[in-house]
Amino acid sequence: HALCDLCCFAARGDDLPPRCVEASLLALSDADQKRRLFDFAPFVERWRAPLCDALLGALLDGRHALLGDEAAALLHRLAAPDLAGFFGSFLPQRIASLEGLDDG
Repeated sequence: HALCDLCCFAARGDDLPPRCVEASLLALSDADQKRRLFDFAPFVERWRAPLCDALLGALLDGRHALLGDEAAALLHRLAAPDLAGFFGSFLPQRIASLEGLDDG
């Protein structure tokens, strides 16, 4: 729980040193590799969308640019179990919420 909070916080702002952001990304990645965290139903229900949102926001805003590859890889692994939902629902909603875009 605290690790997911830290990762969301780190991805949304510049308040943490890059090594803390990197450590949180690596810890989540490691937890998934060793324990299949991203397939655990309570994790999916509580954390998949907020983490995807935070990581995508960090990538779009260029925050923690040096960790972009790690963030993109983690985002892909989070989205992989439900790519249809990611591309069909999550991503369109996220794009629609961006400021400065219009329908034309």
